[in-house]
Amino acid sequence: MYFFSLFFALFQQGGSFSSLVKQTLQLCPCSPEKPWELVYYSDEIVPGQFLQTDSSRKIQAVYVSIKEFGPITLSHEEAWLLLLAKRSSQVNELEASMSQVTGVLLDHLLNHNLVDPSSTGFVVKDEHGTAHTIYFTLGMMLQDGGAHKQVWSLKGDAGSKFCLFCNNLFTESSGIIAEDNEQVLVATSWSLKDVKQATDEDVLSCARRLAEKKGTLSKADYELWQQAVGMTFNPHSLLQRDSLQRHLKPTKQFVHDYMHCFLVTGIFQTVLFLTLKALQDDLQTDIYNSVATCLQLWKLPAGKAADLASFFSKKRQKANSLAKSFKCTASEALALAPVFGYYLLTMVIPLNSCLKQCTCMLSLIDLIEMLQIVPLGLITPATLQTACHKFISNSLEAGYKEHMGPKFHWVLHFPQHLAKHSCLPSCFVQERKHKMIKRLWVLNGIDCLCLCFFCWVLVFALFV
Repeated sequence: MYFFSLFFALFQQGGSFSSLVKQTLQLCPCSPEKPWELVYYSDEIVPGQFLQTDSSRKIQAVYVSIKEFGPITLSHEEAWLLLLAKRSSQVNELEASMSQVTGVLLDHLLNHNLVDPSSTGFVVKDEHGTAHTIYFTLGMMLQDGGAHKQVWSLKGDAGSKFCLFCNNLFTESSGIIAEDNEQVLVATSWSLKDVKQATDEDVLSCARRLAEKKGTLSKADYELWQQAVGMTFNPHSLLQRDSLQRHLKPTKQFVHDYMHCFLVTGIFQTVLFLTLKALQDDLQTDIYNSVATCLQLWKLPAGKAADLASFFSKKRQKANSLAKSFKCTASEALALAPVFGYYLLTMVIPLNSCLKQCTCMLSLIDLIEMLQIVPLGLITPATLQTACHKFISNSLEAGYKEHMGPKFHWVLHFPQHLAKHSCLPSCFVQERKHKMIKRLWVLNGIDCLCLCFFCWVLVFALFV
């Protein structure tokens, strides 16, 4: 999608998007000295259909919006513009796959041969012909862990250095030792107090060193080097794109998504499973049945998550035990969290059962609710940091250390994201926007078959 033409056309036709841009220009004028900040999002979609899920038809989708629209507006689908919808099979044929695609798209947005959006801006006209100049730069890349790993060419959990933000934090199994008296910490350290925070130049220079060493080390030694720095090299990747070096600020633009961190096969599902297991062992009772009995008294608005008690059926209990996690969707987790917290406060804590585990679960629920009200401007980075450290501390006291994967480490960086951007947008809105792409795929599949069948029936009725 040609972004500048799309933006111009949407603004010129009037309506809600035009009103939003005008209102934002009044409240937060943009200029070469203070351009707006573009929010970039990409994810892989698995189009589904009623009879069978076909993973071979996966699609890479890219959306963009403007941070200055505000956190409340960014939670609406209409505020996001679709830039790309491309079959994953075609993207994967490219060197560096989505990393190269992202580089090309950002080059189109930031280094266009006719438009320099950060210094000269681009002109748009409303329905009355009044001209406005828009300036923007790249401000945020909001993605889940897998997309971040692809786009930034990170090894992620497989690398010895698993976090882009932490220079001297490594996995416990890495065997990396300190040099020149510099402190080296392992992933079992859950405080950022002694962690050396990476700068933008640290990340970019690391990528440059990877390129320089490519031709000087043996294949085995080069693999070890990539393992140690937590990055992979490809000459076509985003970090190797010379034209974007002045635009890339990785430690600011890289933003974790709290929805995927906590609610999509995330921390909530892990801690809830461990809490239920601890209660089961301590109380020696059918805890799933106990919770289900309590939740039957709750009536939620109609929807998939309305019947909370069904989450604690025997079938669900067996599936959770096999997965070592409580299986539920993000929206189901949001519906369940406050009600389960009430169950712990009124039914379990008075029994003095599993107090550390209950305290951990309650601190997690508090943290999730705090993240949801960040858009209201009521939460400061200091307040969020206190809540994050409280949850991590409670998790350690509950004995969950061996279950605390990389997503638990992400928690430590959310206060930094809030301090840098004054907002913490989540990927809920993009997940809803995916429905349009999925709907078009289904229209080309099942609906077309139904339409053909209907036409044949109609023909048969008329002529036979």
